[in-house]
Amino acid sequence: MKRKTRGQATDIDAHVGERIRALREQRGMSQEALGQSVDVSFQQIQKYERGTNRVGASRLFELSQVFNVPVETFFSGLPSEGKDDAEARAAVSQLSQFARSREGGELMMAFASIKDVKARRQILQLIKTLAPDED
Repeated sequence: MKRKTRGQATDIDAHVGERIRALREQRGMSQEALGQSVDVSFQQIQKYERGTNRVGASRLFELSQVFNVPVETFFSGLPSEGKDDAEARAAVSQLSQFARSREGGELMMAFASIKDVKARRQILQLIKTLAPDED
């Protein structure tokens, strides 16, 4: 995913916007309430969520504080370099859809709140064991 034109929003900006929307909805916040908490208009929140405006680093940090998540949460699920574009877009779409679901949101929040690294690894291994094999 490369920058299209200097200053123009990219697929990454859209992904970050989807993550913002998912976190806001999981917490039952309105766009107006979120905007007030980071001192921007609800219209600006709409633009962030649609990926039409880029979110600056300082604003991402503020949003991470509001949602009580690490900044990297906004970038989780981005495809790695070298993946086929169609496959990458499908993976991002699937992850975004899961993140917006009630169960997905609750799972992510509960998992993120576990501080014990060993316990997190064990839970991840359990999930991988229960998940169907992807051959």
